[in-house]
Amino acid sequence: RLEARAEHRILDVGCGAGNLLAQLPGVERHGIDLSEFMCKRAVERLGTSAKVIKGDAEHMPYEDASFDRIVSSSMLSHCLHPEKVIAEIRRVTKPGGRVVLSISDEDQIERGMGWARSLGLSGLLFGKDQRQTYNVEYHLHRFSLARLREVVGDQLTEITRTGVPFVFPVHSIVVYLRTK
Repeated sequence: RLEARAEHRILDVGCGAGNLLAQLPGVERHGIDLSEFMCKRAVERLGTSAKVIKGDAEHMPYEDASFDRIVSSSMLSHCLHPEKVIAEIRRVTKPGGRVVLSISDEDQIERGMGWARSLGLSGLLFGKDQRQTYNVEYHLHRFSLARLREVVGDQLTEITRTGVPFVFPVHSIVVYLRTK
């Protein structure tokens, strides 16, 4: 969905251990993450093939309009101010640049777990020793597609949205363009 090509300058916001960056082509690949530990893991994985920095997504140290492609996977629920992160993503995306954001739909996950419990399938699906609730204590915000659209507002133009998995989507991948 990123439609990244080798000539694109690519940024992974909340890059973690660099798993996505390792999959992407690009002459210039960048990653930013708040965790020093995860940045070290990304550097171990990517070596000098990408520039990974420890930094805050609410105040990214990049020039305006400096990236052709930006990806951020399941990161917004972990940020203090998701609206600021989106504003920064927009700021550093070139006009015409593509942004791919993904979120987990926690309401949908909890609904599915409720159905599994009511049908007596939770032990089979989640294991007999697993907690019977979806643990999101490490999330600062609950996200859904509606919440993502609210946070993004008119800063980026939505092109497509894909629910994953197709049958009972608990995750949304949304593709945007910076048109302004």
